Amino acid sequence: LLLLAINHLPKHSTNLSKEVMPFPDFPYPAHLPTFLKHRDVRQYLEDYSTAFGIHEHVSFGSTVTDIRPLPAAAARDVRMRVNGDHCHMATGGVMNVGPGADTQSQSLVSRGSDARNVTQEFQIDNMARGLSELSSGRERDCPQHHQHSPIAEINTVSFNGSAGTDQSSDSSVWNGSDFSNTPRPLADIGPWWQVSYRTTTAPTSSSSTSSATVEETRIFDAVIVCNGHFSEAITPEVEGMEFFQGTVLHSHNYRRPEVFHDKSVLVVGAGASGQDICQDVAKVARRVFVSTSPEKRITSPLPENIQRCDRMARVDEQGRVVFSDGQVVTVDAVLWCTGYVYSHPFLHDSCGVAVDNGRYVRPLYKHIVNAENPTMFFIGLPKLIVPNLLFHCQVLFVKAVLDRRHRLPSPDVMRQWNVEDLAERQHQGLSRERGHEMLARQWAYNADLAACAGVDSPYPAHVRARYEHILEGRANRLATYREEIFENSAMYQRLIANWRC
Repeated sequence: LLLLAINHLPKHSTNLSKEVMPFPDFPYPAHLPTFLKHRDVRQYLEDYSTAFGIHEHVSFGSTVTDIRPLPAAAARDVRMRVNGDHCHMATGGVMNVGPGADTQSQSLVSRGSDARNVTQEFQIDNMARGLSELSSGRERDCPQHHQHSPIAEINTVSFNGSAGTDQSSDSSVWNGSDFSNTPRPLADIGPWWQVSYRTTTAPTSSSSTSSATVEETRIFDAVIVCNGHFSEAITPEVEGMEFFQGTVLHSHNYRRPEVFHDKSVLVVGAGASGQDICQDVAKVARRVFVSTSPEKRITSPLPENIQRCDRMARVDEQGRVVFSDGQVVTVDAVLWCTGYVYSHPFLHDSCGVAVDNGRYVRPLYKHIVNAENPTMFFIGLPKLIVPNLLFHCQVLFVKAVLDRRHRLPSPDVMRQWNVEDLAERQHQGLSRERGHEMLARQWAYNADLAACAGVDSPYPAHVRARYEHILEGRANRLATYREEIFENSAMYQRLIANWRC
């Protein structure tokens, strides 16, 4: 399940149009404005979840605390047992993992399902199709064939075995043996996964004020990490910041400009948030300074009370801001519009995934597959993209891997792909920290994923045209681009004509 973190900005509109934003098979309602409000996006996600039956697969109030690959020695201690009409996982001591990082991760795990109505074979469905079709495999009665089928994000586990038998195995989990001596669905791709999570339930009655917390550990064939990267803010370390006595706020917590009335405000960063917030604050502030490196300066005309500045270098002992060109200003507030880090505190070191300086996740094949343990996948890491479209293509790719329509290369080849992809970006002047940025690369990337999945490209020509028109508008007409009629633009007509040729 993909969870989007959207700041509650009641007066603000999205910076992409509704024609660009939806999942390919679930458009926004036609009556909505071109650029949407927070409430519109929230309602869309709720409608999407209802249409595809996602809610029934989600355990709300759950926090994933630890994920790690299950080693062969631990696999031998796992037993599948039958308890009445239900199947459950019984684990040996090595499986009883205590809580890890105390994180409010958006990764969710379901509580499992009734064993009388589960699929025999591993099933996973893509995000655009939702999760309502997971029961398309053959059903078996629990006493003969049973399996436990919880879902972690869009993750499914299946185990086959016979009631009352000892299903331990002396074989490694990588060699195709599972607990019942029947080939495990993904044994030739990667390991099983041990997932520990904490579920907190609300009080059971109006007179009760205490909640209950249950900690559980379960085993999965595959893990798909979809916890996003718009929640853990980057706060730059600036020399002398302890001398600053004014307001300090990250864009993640920005809501309304009124608190900056008649104040002098420094906005650090000029990405999508910085562009919108500096204009919003300028409506009420006395003066707004926008600090960026020279190559990232806003090129569009801006209101007269907004001044472009060089990179923030330090704060002097008088609490004044000093820029890299030597300019000194006094401000009442600093607004960090500096983005977010990738954070996966629930991943154990044995997962084999590293995050360099919070900005670059490796080693990943196609920005998705954990090359060290290829039954772990990541959805949504790329930046500067059309989000839901790219997520859709990524999930199509993962689905093709899991149902064996696409075979992954060897781990060595996947690691090399990661090295070469980063080297190509660095050759073009991008730092390692920008290793997941896409922009123009996203179209070939999406097409490649769709080809690997054996499906046609999922986006019509107008999506790219609209996206590039919006980028051009933000670069040159930041204050008015949302008011333009896209179909009347020369860019739209030119791009459509070129694609038709």
